Parts: sequence; C-alpha cells; structure tokens
Amino acid sequence: MKRHNKSGLTIIEMLVSTFLIAVTLTLVYNFYILANNTSHYAFIQSSMQQEAMLCLEKMIRGVDNVDRKGIQEAQDITTPAVGDSDSQIEFVDQADASISRQFYLSTNRVVYQDEDGNARDLIPNNVKSLSFFRDEDDLVEITLELEKAVLGKNVSVNLHTGVKLRNN
Repeated sequence: MKRHNKSGLTIIEMLVSTFLIAVTLTLVYNFYILANNTSHYAFIQSSMQQEAMLCLEKMIRGVDNVDRKGIQEAQDITTPAVGDSDSQIEFVDQADASISRQFYLSTNRVVYQDEDGNARDLIPNNVKSLSFFRDEDDLVEITLELEKAVLGKNVSVNLHTGVKLRNN
C-alpha cells in the first residue's frame, strides 16, 4: 500500500491566503494615504498660520523693523471710524501727521501702502477675509482669515488680535 504525502497546500488554502494578504495590503495602503494626506494638510495649515502671524506682526509693529511704523506706533487712525469695522485701516504717522499709511484687502491679498503710495503684498494670496474694528478706546481688533484648497479639501486659518495705540 502506498502512502501519499499531504504536506502541500490545496487551491482553496492558496485563494484564502491570497485574499487575506490582499485585504491586509489594502488596509495598510489606505492607512498610509490617510496619514500622508493628514501630514500634508497639517504642513499647509502650519505654513499658512506662520504667514498670517508674520503679517499681523508687520501690521502691528511695522513692515520694516527699522522704522517701526506700524499701527501700534500710529498717532491716529482715520479708517475705520470709531465703532465701525472695515477691510482696510488707514493710520497717521506718529512723528508727522501729514504722513499716512494703510493696510487693506485687495481680492485675496493683504496689501501695505506706504506714505509714498507704493503698495506691496504682505500676503500674496489665499486671504479669505481681513477686518479691522476700532472701539472708542482706540483698541483696534484685527481678524485675518486665510483659506486654501488642498486635495479637494479647504484648509483654513483664522487669527484675531487686538492692538492698543501707544500714544493715546
């Protein structure tokens, strides 16, 4: 009588193991894609937040660190009026009341206009909204919102700060 060695795999066992490997690889791949997209969103949001914080810092303290001619050092604010909100702010220089500067929203950019009328972008794109609110104590509240579409999903950053004029 002959004995058969049954140490091999049947076709059913091969199909089941192939199916389990395929399911495992699909799950690992989907987890990798999700982690990669989440990392990408976080990086974009962090970059946008840094850009918005730098913009607010320049508005408050001055565009050029040498002259310190930002909102905080202004003698007076001409726009917006007390108790009003606007997408631009115009302020008068502390040393010379005939010199005015402004920050404003233009399309999707934050623009700084100096005393000579030269304009330059502080944030060149992705700005959803910019608002300045001035209360009766000359406290200026600035709200800046950035938004960018990344892989079909909107990534947004919203920053809010208050500035008190030093000379009032």
